[in-house]
Amino acid sequence: MQQVCPIINLLENERMGMGSLATQRCAPCKGGALPLQEEEIQKYLSRLDAGWEMWEEKRLKRIFTFHAFREAIDFVVRVADIAEKEKHYPEIHIRGSEVTLELTSANVHGLSELDFGFASQLDTLYNWKEIVERFVFTKLFSLKVLVVLILLLLFMLLWKRYFSF
Repeated sequence: MQQVCPIINLLENERMGMGSLATQRCAPCKGGALPLQEEEIQKYLSRLDAGWEMWEEKRLKRIFTFHAFREAIDFVVRVADIAEKEKHYPEIHIRGSEVTLELTSANVHGLSELDFGFASQLDTLYNWKEIVERFVFTKLFSLKVLVVLILLLLFMLLWKRYFSF
C-alpha cells in the first residue's frame, strides 16, 4: 500500500495550522451514533477547500477536474490508498478527466467528523503540486537571495582588495 508523503503531511499542517481536519482521526462510527447537526456541518464545511457541497442533506460531494484521464485514474488510486488506511470508502464516479467523490457515514445515516477529515485529506491530495511548488519556491527564493548576497559581498571584498588606492 502506498503511503502518504510525510512532506505533504508537513505542508498540510503548515497550510491549515495544527488543528487541521486532515490530521484528526475519528474511529469509524458505531451503530446508534448521531450524525452531525447542521451547525456543525457548516463549521466543518467552511474549513474545507471550495468545491465541496452538501448533497441530499447527508452527503459531501465534490468534482475534481484533471488535464487527462490518466491523471484522474492516478488520483483515484491515491484516494483508494487513503480510504483503505482510514477504513472509510467514498462513492467514486469517473467521467473522462473528472472524478466525483461523495462522502457519507452510512452507520450514522449522515455526515460525521470522519467525512470532513477525509475530505480535507482529499483537498491536500488534489492540491499537492500547488502546495509543494509554493513551499519549494519559497525555499529556493530564499536560497537565491542568500547566494546573491554572498556573491555581492565577495565582489565587494575583491573590489576593495584590488582596486582600492
